[in-house]
Amino acid sequence: GGGSNIFIPDPWPKIGTPIGRRRLVPWSYMMNVVTHSYSFVWYSWADWERLIDWMALSGINLVLATTGQEEVQYKVFRQFGLTDLEIRCWFNGPAFLAWSRGQNEYGSGIAGPLP
Repeated sequence: GGGSNIFIPDPWPKIGTPIGRRRLVPWSYMMNVVTHSYSFVWYSWADWERLIDWMALSGINLVLATTGQEEVQYKVFRQFGLTDLEIRCWFNGPAFLAWSRGQNEYGSGIAGPLP
């Protein structure tokens, strides 16, 4: 499964009259809080590059980007004196981080501790 369904013509067709599109609203929003855990947790950098290119070509200009927020939380918890293992056990595993972000499964040990 998976893979790209994008077809890039070679050569690109000639266009006689310029084509323009305008949106009626200033923002095109994409993502939700669980997308990062359910889909993107396993993305490689090449996958991210393709997605970012697709978003740019599609006019997406507002993206929910929660990937990496646990690093900020980790550093704050360290400043409060928690140990490395205490903090990593508090976070759930990568595919379940959305549940942590929803604040209903912190510290449940689901597929954790984080590496």
